[in-house]
Amino acid sequence: MTSKDQKEEDRFKVTDRRGFTEEGDIRPSTSEESPPADHSNPPHKADNPKALDAETTTNPHPTIDLSSFILSLATTAVMHMGEGPGQPGATPQNLEAAKQMVDILGMLQEKTDGNRTPEETRLLDDILYDIRMKFLAKNGPVTL
Repeated sequence: MTSKDQKEEDRFKVTDRRGFTEEGDIRPSTSEESPPADHSNPPHKADNPKALDAETTTNPHPTIDLSSFILSLATTAVMHMGEGPGQPGATPQNLEAAKQMVDILGMLQEKTDGNRTPEETRLLDDILYDIRMKFLAKNGPVTL
């Protein structure tokens, strides 16, 4: 072996520590020490129902429903109008993006007609009215 080959061989060593052979058979255990635990790629949560239940009960985020989705879109629209949290005017205006959010809320209103609870309908109607008025105040009348 040449000096160059020896240096390349000393740089790294690849050891196959998978539990299965290429054919899918269980690999016989070796006398080498067990490999260190690999936490970089944890098993899928669905593989462990108890972990899934624990996460569901400790998740601080509310579940997404139509009302929270409507509020999320409305908040985004208001932020695009430059009325985000913090100092007034701290969020740059993007009226084109705000209009798109208002249009999405309008489309959502149209497409979910007859499939909303009375509370969801009232929320969507009220938010759309308020947001459209804010948009008109910022942008002026929209010409079609």
